[in-house]
Amino acid sequence: MGNINSSDSYSVSTNRGRNTDGTDAKLSHYRDEQTGTSSTIMQEGRSSLETDESIERETRNSLQAEEEKQEIETLKSIPQLEKESLSELQHKNSVVKQLEDESFRTNDNLEDLQIDLKTKEQDINAAVETARKPGDQMSDKDNAISCLELDLSIEREGRTSLQAESPI
Repeated sequence: MGNINSSDSYSVSTNRGRNTDGTDAKLSHYRDEQTGTSSTIMQEGRSSLETDESIERETRNSLQAEEEKQEIETLKSIPQLEKESLSELQHKNSVVKQLEDESFRTNDNLEDLQIDLKTKEQDINAAVETARKPGDQMSDKDNAISCLELDLSIEREGRTSLQAESPI
């Protein structure tokens, strides 16, 4: 390929329209070279662009394939996740059931203890009453004894005064 320097291009442009020896042929040859060079560059550019597009398509396709593969893996893992979730849910339900049972037992125990407490309070009240009765009975007997002693002392005084009045 021939290179034309700036002086050649000047001479080509100044000799335009003149038919000098070989000038038209040089100009034609130069144009052909330039057209060939530019078409070669364009072909190389197209080829490079097609290669880039091909690489981009391959990359896009591989990314799509990877995304589809991940989606399939995700879809495959859903039943496993559902099994795990179901297992966790069943475990939680069993724990809740155990806690409810324990709560019911605790409430039953509390009710039993409250009934026992009432019974014990009634027993204590009855024992206090029973303990008071002997005291009350004793107090009543002390009062009766005091009354009898008073009556006895009155009778003794009366007898003593009668004996003192009567000479026997």
